[in-house]
Amino acid sequence: QEENLVAIERPMVELATRYDVDGVQYDFIRYPNRQGCFCAKCRALFEKETGKPVATWPADVITGARHGEWVEFRCRRISALVERVSTRIRREAPKVKVSAAVFAEWPACRESVGQDWVTWCKKGWLDFVCPMNYTLRDEQFEENTKIHREALPAGFPLVEGIGIAAGPGRMEMPQQLALQIAVARRHGAAGFVGFCYQPRHTATLFEPLQGWLARR
Repeated sequence: QEENLVAIERPMVELATRYDVDGVQYDFIRYPNRQGCFCAKCRALFEKETGKPVATWPADVITGARHGEWVEFRCRRISALVERVSTRIRREAPKVKVSAAVFAEWPACRESVGQDWVTWCKKGWLDFVCPMNYTLRDEQFEENTKIHREALPAGFPLVEGIGIAAGPGRMEMPQQLALQIAVARRHGAAGFVGFCYQPRHTATLFEPLQGWLARR
């Protein structure tokens, strides 16, 4: 556990303290999925923290009576890393902003990947958060944005991630992008970020909107 923490902590703190950067961002700060980790070390740590052995490993934590405890255990593992790194950056590079690209499915992402990002915001470990709200379905984008805003402390900077070319597909019309930007703003987002940048494609979306964006 300590070796894993140091392996991630060292390069992030080095970036923040040795280079003239405005900010650093956590990405992939999560488990890959629900299926892990069930190694002997994780079992021992889980049993130590909860104070009781697991009778049938890993079935009891995957779908059995200990599943809820397991979800919280995984969230604590990831949150401990965020707290540790952010605390050092706050102390050693206080002008550097700290953010995170996080799963849009709140609160389901706590269970699916151990990512309790609302707590990170409430604890002050992030300066702003960027949910990866990548969908071509405008209704889903709006629903997610509403959930994000309501889950966060009042006024906490929310920067919605818009999937201009992501897993669900590519936006083809500037109007699609403009609509999601407007939706994010209507629900109190402090800004937006597009993923992912592809020069020609990105230009076809953003160039027609430059005047509109500059006025807002």
